[in-house]
Amino acid sequence: MSTPVAGNWFGRPLATPLDLTGATMLKFDLKAGDAGTVGEIAVQVGEAFSWCQGGLWTWTNAHSSRTITERFDQISCPTGITLDRSDIRAVWVFLNTGGEVFIDNIRAE
Repeated sequence: MSTPVAGNWFGRPLATPLDLTGATMLKFDLKAGDAGTVGEIAVQVGEAFSWCQGGLWTWTNAHSSRTITERFDQISCPTGITLDRSDIRAVWVFLNTGGEVFIDNIRAE
């Protein structure tokens, strides 16, 4: 996919909630093209689709590959919202710098 210079979140809401109760982290594999990119992970939880994010903003150099990893204990939610792993409503990844980026194997472990 081609990413805007200012970046964009890629993902989608799920048709049914995802139960990741036994998982401790989310990961995805990334390969940057001619420009490097930042990689970040966020989830939405609960009926209100509350946004929860880790804020690690991991950098990958041009023409390099990396696995972006975010442990659930690194992800924070707004005040009053609990990161309920049994009620994940969407998974999102952030990419930027205006280049071509390839992502694969988004997973929970």
